[in-house]
Amino acid sequence: MPVGAVPEEVQILLLDGSWGEAADMKKAVDGWGRRVSLPMTGKSRYWLRAQQEAAQFSTIEALLFVLAALGLTAEHDALRLQLELHVFAGLCTRGNKAMVADYLAESPLRQAMPELLRRMDPQSPIEKREMRARLEARKAAGVDGT
Repeated sequence: MPVGAVPEEVQILLLDGSWGEAADMKKAVDGWGRRVSLPMTGKSRYWLRAQQEAAQFSTIEALLFVLAALGLTAEHDALRLQLELHVFAGLCTRGNKAMVADYLAESPLRQAMPELLRRMDPQSPIEKREMRARLEARKAAGVDGT
């Protein structure tokens, strides 16, 4: 971010689409302003698609990065919960309970929305046991995000 940037005065254009579509859009808006690459690192939290390369993130994750860089903490935190909830719901619909448990182990949803998660908890005793065991194993391994 520019030094001394006032968040209310910063204008940002995020391109959203497939990598090919984004490349075409980038050509179409060339010259509209200064183009920057965000110095984002780590693993993507957008588990609904595979992260192809370490530096590739979803558009919403780029927006989260920008909000944090501008010091807009409340906006960042609210949007982050929406992203987490969206991805969590998507993973639940796929039925992969192990992946859901892995995702929740590092998610702020566990603290922010515990009642919602309890209501969405798997119904069968076997599913409940498997989910608890997986979360406990992740916590014991030090991967717990709370």
